[in-house]
Amino acid sequence: ECRHRVVSALSLAAVLVGPVGGCYLHGTDSGECVTLSSDLRDIFMPFCGPVVRYSACFPKTPDVSGDRNHPQGRWNNHTILRKDQWVQETVKRMISYRVGLERNASLQNAGKNEYGESMEIRPRFHKNPDCRQSYKNYFCWINFPRCDGQDESLMTCRSACENFFKACNYEQDLWRCGPSKYFNGYEPEAAKPYLRDFFPGQPFRELDPNRAVCTPSIEGAAPRVPPPLALMAICATFAIFLPRWW
Repeated sequence: ECRHRVVSALSLAAVLVGPVGGCYLHGTDSGECVTLSSDLRDIFMPFCGPVVRYSACFPKTPDVSGDRNHPQGRWNNHTILRKDQWVQETVKRMISYRVGLERNASLQNAGKNEYGESMEIRPRFHKNPDCRQSYKNYFCWINFPRCDGQDESLMTCRSACENFFKACNYEQDLWRCGPSKYFNGYEPEAAKPYLRDFFPGQPFRELDPNRAVCTPSIEGAAPRVPPPLALMAICATFAIFLPRWW
C-alpha cells in the first residue's frame, strides 16, 4: 500500500512539475528537480521535509523493465521516501554513537578516545540539542540539494557548514568549510604527510542574500559566522560522515 502511495504521488509530482533534466546527487546525474507541496513533503519526507523547503534534487527511479528474476523491475526503492528514511536512520545512528562515546565513563577515566589514543573525547552532541539539530539539517541539505531555475543542483552554502561546526562548539582550527584546494581548510596544511580529506557536502559557496545560489539559501536557516583568522593542521582523518576526532 505504501509503495502504491509513493508511485501515485510521484506521478502527481511529475504532472505538476513537468519533465526535467537530471540534477546531480553525490556526483552523478541520478536525480530530478521536483517541488513538493507541504502535503507531499509530509508523506515523502517526514524527517528532512521541515528543512528542505525548496525545489530539490530528488532520486529519480531508473526505468528498468522487469525480467524473469525481477518481474517488478529493479531499483524500485530508489525513491524520495526511501532516501529520507535512510537519512533519518543514518543521522540517528551517528548521533547515538557519538553520545554514547561522550558518556563513556571508562574512556573518560582513562583519558582515552575511542581509538585508544591519549585524547579526551569532548562532549559536543550530548546535552546539546542545537548541535544535534544542526547536524540533522546539514545532513538533509547535502542529501537533498536545492535546484536553480535551470534544474541544476546548487552547491552547499558555506554558512550551513560553518553553522554546524559553531553549534557543536568545534574550535575554529577544526572547521572544514573552506576552499577545495585546501581540502576545505581555510589555508594550506602545514604538516606532512597531509591528513585532511574533503568534508562531506563540499564544494561550498558564499550565500547571496538577494538570490538562491547555494543550498539551502533559506533566510535564517544558517546565519553566516565570521571565518577563522588562523587555522592549525590537525592530526585526524575525516571519514565518510564523521571525523574520528568527534
